[in-house]
Amino acid sequence: MEKTEIRDQDSFLRRYIERLKLWSEANPPSSEELEALNKEFRLTRKEQETLAKLARNHIQRGRTSLERGQLEQAAAELSRASQLRPRDPAPRIELAEVWLDSRQKPSTVRNNRKKALKLARAAYSLEPHNPQVLRFIKAHKWMSIVLKPRRPWQYMAYPLALILLFFLLLIWRWDWISSFFQPPSPVIPANRQAEITVIPDSRDIQVNTQALNGGPLTPQIVFAEVGRKNNASYLHLIGRLKSQHQNIQSAALEIWGRDSSGELLFTMPWNALDENSPPLLAGDTLPFTAFRWLETSEAPLQNLEIHPGEIEFIPANTDIPIMEPEVVWNTLRPEGTALAAEIRDQQIYEAYDRQVISLDIALENTGVTELSELAFSLSMNQTIHSIEYNFLDSPLLPLQKGERRVVPAIFSMPLDKRITDSRVAIHIIRADR
Repeated sequence: MEKTEIRDQDSFLRRYIERLKLWSEANPPSSEELEALNKEFRLTRKEQETLAKLARNHIQRGRTSLERGQLEQAAAELSRASQLRPRDPAPRIELAEVWLDSRQKPSTVRNNRKKALKLARAAYSLEPHNPQVLRFIKAHKWMSIVLKPRRPWQYMAYPLALILLFFLLLIWRWDWISSFFQPPSPVIPANRQAEITVIPDSRDIQVNTQALNGGPLTPQIVFAEVGRKNNASYLHLIGRLKSQHQNIQSAALEIWGRDSSGELLFTMPWNALDENSPPLLAGDTLPFTAFRWLETSEAPLQNLEIHPGEIEFIPANTDIPIMEPEVVWNTLRPEGTALAAEIRDQQIYEAYDRQVISLDIALENTGVTELSELAFSLSMNQTIHSIEYNFLDSPLLPLQKGERRVVPAIFSMPLDKRITDSRVAIHIIRADR
């Protein structure tokens, strides 16, 4: 009974946070809007404390990432903190400082200055006399525009510029205007319209996978398209391959294309699983995206076929070390979500002044029907590494219930850290159904 109550509270707080996300960090809600939202949800004191703790954690992680020079991660954390504190100017000023950091890429300076200016305006509108806001604007003199009210003529500048641009466009393209007064083009007779063939830029196509039936790999095609880009023909496939009863090291397949009469137009090799991919153990699923340019036009192509090629199996007596890691949820856990995790083939190398840890991570959805978003980071010896692994690359390939996927991972540790007997922890930082 207690677990059900906690789950309901988490779900209620999650809905409240989702509503807060409707306002960006540069466009905070008004006092009336926030008051209406609070009256609608009426958070308990415990839920308010949880919300405040989440905001503090995001701010702390943002400051830590900034000290380490991880600017994108710092911006993401402070952006989330700004949304959780919709009427607080402090996280917005810290986020603006990140966008103005001298370590940002030179190519993004102009865009980053615009973002910082919007944040400064939002913070000033929230608390015009806040010392932190005023110190920030004073430190960046070009931001004094935030303190200066617009004159009436400034509100007319943009409409006048658009009107001037419109008249310049009329002068430059007068032939477009005059064409409206030209007599209409002759209508093509109905008996001749059938002679005109219009080939679309892209179209769906059928894929036949019967040649793989009964084999070690079971395919599932969720997207199949052929078309043209810049007058070059292509084919695009998205789907899954599941290893049924054997462990597979590599798999080479072939894509065949046929026309409406069944004549073979082309054969194309496809390395679905190579030596750089993690091995597929029995029951594992491999998501794939195959994009290939065609040497001939796709116009006569009517269907595709996938045929088996050379498949290399892992010997039955091969010992693949498997460990069970700790799974830590650093974000709100969606209701009913459960994950089973494995660490496979963990190896440790020494490279100059670092220890390099190489491993394969297998995650299985044992809870909800499917997960559409899943991202995680890794830690060892309580040291969290900033690398983010986006486990689900395509929205067309959610992680279905009972499905297990494997991704390779690699990170490093200082030489003075003892890691021989340490366990790897998987930190879930984003998850959604």
